[in-house]
Amino acid sequence: MYQDGVAVNAACRAVADTASCLENTRLAILDGNHLSPVVTVTHANGIDNRLTKLLQYLDQTYPEEEWSDFLDDGRPIWKRIAVAGHSQGGGQAAMIAKLRAVARVVLFSSPGDAIAGHAPQDPWHAAPWLSAQVTPSNRYFGLAHDQDKTAPYASILITWEALGLTAFGPLVAPESSAPLTGERTLSSPTSLQSEGSLTRTERRATISTHRFVLTARLSC
Repeated sequence: MYQDGVAVNAACRAVADTASCLENTRLAILDGNHLSPVVTVTHANGIDNRLTKLLQYLDQTYPEEEWSDFLDDGRPIWKRIAVAGHSQGGGQAAMIAKLRAVARVVLFSSPGDAIAGHAPQDPWHAAPWLSAQVTPSNRYFGLAHDQDKTAPYASILITWEALGLTAFGPLVAPESSAPLTGERTLSSPTSLQSEGSLTRTERRATISTHRFVLTARLSC
């Protein structure tokens, strides 16, 4: 298992070449073949190998469930696979979608791979690795909370713009909006602090929002 206890963004911002650190760390976690200054991942424990072995196991153990639909000669068929993740997992989903054309990408409070300017007054910008991806932008969805301090929230918005999500319209607060249709960037408002504080209407809207980002029909 890779060092998932290492906060990739925080660790790489302490490295002189933050941009290279972010990209190489994401790649190391994915394939186990790249060198990262903040994590060590073997090929066996990279996402690629672990997913491949999982799909092979499911296909062999539960053939009636048709897991073979996601394999071609024992390798994942990425165009049939949706990738999603929260926080660091979302960063890995974005890296997979950068390299392979996948069916859908859902980024929960992620990626957040943003880099500070050279001077304190310089604006932050998205990590260069986010500037181009094989998966078309219309297959991406982003959902975050405007009080997220881990990524933090401002960094999430910067990375969504780099990935092209903002081309599909402005940020939408799903709990207070009309039924969702073609939105790509969704932001829960400050008032939603915890599950226990949600009203029945807000809870229903939250469930509908997650269903939307995971199943909504993709625009052309």
